[in-house]
Amino acid sequence: MKNLLLYLAVLALCGTTWADNGNHLKNPALKIKANEKAIINQIDDGALEIIFHAGDGWPQIEVTALPSPEELNSLRLEIYLPENIEDNMLTLKGYPANTLNGNYFHSTLKVGEVSPVAFPILSADLNGFQIAAKNPKTTFRIVIKGIYYQQTNYLTEGYDFESPAEMGAWRTSVNAKIELSDEFAISGKQSLRMEWKDPNATIALIPDITDWRPYKQLRFYLNNPAPFPQKKMRILRVNNVRPGVECSLASGMMFVSPESVQEFVLDLETLPKSVDLSNVYNLHFYGLDQDVEVILHLDSMKLYTEKEVEVLTIGRAKKEIELTIEMLNKGKNIATGELSNKIKTVIADMQKLISSAPLNYNDELIDNITQARELAVLGSSSSGEKKSLILRGMPATEKIFRDSFFSGGEKSFELSAAGNERESFQVVALPLKDLKNVQVTATPLKSSNGNMISTKNIKINPVGYIEVEESFVYNSSRDGFWPDILVHNQKLNLSDRIQPYWITVYIPPNCKAGLYQGEIHFTTKDGVSERYPYKIKVHGFSLPIKGELLTYFDWRYNPENPVTRRKCYEIMLDHRLNPISMYTNGHSPDNEKTYKNTPHTDDLEYCISRGMNLLNIWYLYDPSNENPFEFSKEYQGKIKKFIDYYKPILEKKGAWDIAAINGFDEIMHRPIKVREKSLEEARKICTWLKKNYQEIRISNVGRKMDISTDLMDIWFTTAIQKEETQDITKKGGKTCFYWVYENPSPMLDLPGMAARILSWQAFKEDAKGIGYYSTYRPQALDCPYETAPTGVDWPKETINATSTTSRKSKSWRRGRIGCGNLFYPDRDGSVLPSTRLANVRDGVEDYEYLAMLKKLDPTHPLLTIPDEIVTLANDDYTKDFEVIEKYRRQVAKAIEDAIENKKQ
Repeated sequence: MKNLLLYLAVLALCGTTWADNGNHLKNPALKIKANEKAIINQIDDGALEIIFHAGDGWPQIEVTALPSPEELNSLRLEIYLPENIEDNMLTLKGYPANTLNGNYFHSTLKVGEVSPVAFPILSADLNGFQIAAKNPKTTFRIVIKGIYYQQTNYLTEGYDFESPAEMGAWRTSVNAKIELSDEFAISGKQSLRMEWKDPNATIALIPDITDWRPYKQLRFYLNNPAPFPQKKMRILRVNNVRPGVECSLASGMMFVSPESVQEFVLDLETLPKSVDLSNVYNLHFYGLDQDVEVILHLDSMKLYTEKEVEVLTIGRAKKEIELTIEMLNKGKNIATGELSNKIKTVIADMQKLISSAPLNYNDELIDNITQARELAVLGSSSSGEKKSLILRGMPATEKIFRDSFFSGGEKSFELSAAGNERESFQVVALPLKDLKNVQVTATPLKSSNGNMISTKNIKINPVGYIEVEESFVYNSSRDGFWPDILVHNQKLNLSDRIQPYWITVYIPPNCKAGLYQGEIHFTTKDGVSERYPYKIKVHGFSLPIKGELLTYFDWRYNPENPVTRRKCYEIMLDHRLNPISMYTNGHSPDNEKTYKNTPHTDDLEYCISRGMNLLNIWYLYDPSNENPFEFSKEYQGKIKKFIDYYKPILEKKGAWDIAAINGFDEIMHRPIKVREKSLEEARKICTWLKKNYQEIRISNVGRKMDISTDLMDIWFTTAIQKEETQDITKKGGKTCFYWVYENPSPMLDLPGMAARILSWQAFKEDAKGIGYYSTYRPQALDCPYETAPTGVDWPKETINATSTTSRKSKSWRRGRIGCGNLFYPDRDGSVLPSTRLANVRDGVEDYEYLAMLKKLDPTHPLLTIPDEIVTLANDDYTKDFEVIEKYRRQVAKAIEDAIENKKQ
């Protein structure tokens, strides 16, 4: 008490100076008191030292008798922190209640510095505040050097973080931190540095404006300064409610690529109805299963009215048009003749658009911009040549966007392949004039010693483009048309944009080694004719028909028409994928005549002759049970009846030795209570199966299961290090890798290499198979095969590539681009393959090279895949085709040498 009285006396002596600089700490009318767990001392310059004692409870001080803030809207404290307060937490609240927007502010203090900490004033009735420490773990102190009122921006005016007062609306959890930073500002000189140290950490905004009904959008920028290849992700909640999939921030997810900045737009009309826009009291930024420290910089955060949004939209349209004109000028400076004149005309049209009113960023403008950029890319890629048609070669792992500049490509391309292998590349057509009915054909491939690969082994597919929207998940994500569909070879009209053609060469088994040469011909009726020369080096060995790598890319499409069905199986097997389903369930086990499996029983022998090396015959899942992973005696009886019926058929067709039963889909991804119950049931059913069918193989999909290696034979786990699977392999089990949304994975909006590198990742970690949960889900595409496009343009109006489910479904989720669909509908009821599927195949064949070398020379150094090619880290794999091709050729040479050595 003596310390406090001394301090108040000093205040009285200094009373004539406090108003000069606005420091209310020197106001003689100020009243300060502390509870028994806190001590107040007056120190130099009238500063207030506060000591908080360790222990349970809330050591605190109260400051009252402050004058009215009147029109000023924030309270600022100047606080000096003499030493680290460690994990102790400080909070502030105003008097009377609801007059000050207080928060935990300990994370904003810097040791050895005076930190300005500000808090929004909610009412002019404010006359004091309380500072408290929550259950201090250690005794610590702070020094208050000043108390000020000041004016700062409201959220409706925009937070640009040029003033510490704008930090007052923010709160942090224990493992989070915020501070003003002079780095990565979007506007002004400062940003708000936000740091989350674990997935449970949260940073919250307590808005100064709570009635958001007059407003249309909240906009803000996040900057990710990290240079390494990992997108930073945060989740946004409004009033503790996570936005739904229909929200403009779908599921509240926000992704920012390395060393980049991203604007986020929260359209208030798209928030769930449970969010009361008349009382928005908090916004939380938090993590989701991301066990890494995350640092992002926030800037330019503002609530916008509908009229303000209209102004912004006009600004965006103008910016996009200006960028398009810049691209067109680049193309104009390279192109010649007719193409150059076209570009000049479009530039003039774009310039007129800028000056026109109104200027709206709508679908019509987007289409105009896209077409203009396609023309600009064509002009820039023309190399100033005066031909009607230019041809350039590109690797299959390169995605060629029609509206983005790409490298010039090669005037001749060289592949390499073994016998019984397919290898692809692209020929990009650049029409410098309008070309009608362009026909593309191939010549036979011939070697210098007269050997030939016939044209029936050369397949040509124009690359079709599918339009996507809401593409945001990966570093490579972007909206617009993505190259992916391998449409039927057909005559096309080529003009004003580039067009890639996918060339696939099949090398027959035991084809003579050597360098083969051939050409791809482009011709039109009006006399235009161009040839693209290419070579393929054929190695002196052939890949096996039945490969070493198990492929489990779920296939559930089983047309009734046997011709259509066989065609689908053919396409799967051409891409070295087993046409099997993870979720087949021996339909109708009470009626033997209606048993259905994938592949169809009539096609088993054909599929085995084409290399099928895995067959799932049953999925352990009882839909009739409330808990489908709980298996009754009756359900066991159904399984037994099916196996007893089906096993002799499989044995007769030579398929029993590759048959397996699958179950427990992603069981380890579920909450712990559900997981433990399901694991108990899994152990029971597996024990029963092994007892009744000793030779039966059982597989599962998802994270590594907590189950005996004696009960499980084939483990399709998430990609993990081989050291984590030695308990499985030592018992003779097989570990395989399974992907869904990771990078790499077969998702559409990833680089082309992402699909090919999967098999390299698997081989590196001694995995014996690769899996993916779905290859074709026509119900999600919203595109009946009867109305499927036939050309190279597949706009969003005709097909859905944006989500895992139909756009009409309640479970529709934005941002899952191409998820579960590696095929597209064909007009005859079958399917069209994708470039991703072809790259998966090339990766499988790369694996077979490595597996062959391992059999011939188990200690060869090339069997250790270097980290420069791939690791298990996110997005950590080479995107360079030349790196893969060089390594693959080295492996091929090692195989040839090993074969030759065995002959000697």
